[in-house]
Amino acid sequence: MDICRLQGGQIYTTVGMQEKRDFLTKNYGIRPDRIYDSRSTDFAAQIMAATDQKGVDVILNSLSGDLLIESWRCIADGGTMVDISKTDMVKRRNLPMEPFIRNASYRAVDMSYRNISRAVTGEYVAQVLVPSSPNA
Repeated sequence: MDICRLQGGQIYTTVGMQEKRDFLTKNYGIRPDRIYDSRSTDFAAQIMAATDQKGVDVILNSLSGDLLIESWRCIADGGTMVDISKTDMVKRRNLPMEPFIRNASYRAVDMSYRNISRAVTGEYVAQVLVPSSPNA
């Protein structure tokens, strides 16, 4: 969330419990109308409506199953989804291909992988979540 703020982004998030909603509002100042229920697929239509049907540029996803699919459908043209949930990978589930037509990117990161270091994580975040400068 800090990286998003530094880049001037707007934050939309999902949570499964009121305590998490309260935490995000109190500690990060996220508006309650931008916090959606992660236990229902309704969040996808709500986020699309809130973004004028454009979707979001970056998704950090930990949901699985139908919730993952609905998250993926919220990706904006040219956006990037970073999936840190292993459930769908382990169960060999499929991902809809439509967002790829819009030049969206999907990245899966296994945060439990034994060789992933802070340096590797930092480099990955810099490459994926922080846009390059136009002069680079």
